[in-house]
Amino acid sequence: MSYIIQKILNKKQVEDVKRYLDKCQWDDGLDTVDGGGSHTIKKNKEVSEQLGSGYQDACSTIFRNLEYSVEYADFCVPTNSGPIIFSKTTTGGYYKPHHDHYTHGHYSNTLFLSDPSEYEGGELCLFVDQRVEKIKLEAGMMITYDCGIPHQVSTVTSGERNVAVFWTESQYNDKRLRQIHSDVVKACRILGPAKTFDTIEESQEDPRFILEQVINNLGRLNENW
Repeated sequence: MSYIIQKILNKKQVEDVKRYLDKCQWDDGLDTVDGGGSHTIKKNKEVSEQLGSGYQDACSTIFRNLEYSVEYADFCVPTNSGPIIFSKTTTGGYYKPHHDHYTHGHYSNTLFLSDPSEYEGGELCLFVDQRVEKIKLEAGMMITYDCGIPHQVSTVTSGERNVAVFWTESQYNDKRLRQIHSDVVKACRILGPAKTFDTIEESQEDPRFILEQVINNLGRLNENW
């Protein structure tokens, strides 16, 4: 699976984020292009790392809710996410085909802050399995996809497209280990809360205890990978 889609913010939280961003300074999106880039690669306005309360409160709202997403945790096995770039693309704006730099992390995230009815065009286009998939989600929904996937934002023909973009680093560089970790964690959830044992012998009869041991051993293997 190359990507997942999930709901992160409800309607009120989306409006809160937009209200916080009203306090921020919006800069030319070209300021955040890796290596300077071409002056024609994108046309938008952005808010990136700022010390003011507006940016900090907007980020806190998103990351606080992200912590509740089991699907995101299972897919990414995250260790670190951020910083967030907030993007505003108005009529005539775009982001041409590009790759996210490998130093950003393992996964790219786009959280939509505008409903599809608020703008025309502006689809997030992903090149997946040798075909282009066009993504345009309701406000509060987020797509998380492999960082190496080529993608673009098609030209906005009317209205205004607002999104939050950030990257996630996984605990595992190897995708196979990441999947094994996710499967074991899911099994632990199904088995229920961890128990306390009086003896080692008792612990070795409990499947959840043994699976937690597998998770720890995977982490040690990853450190030496």
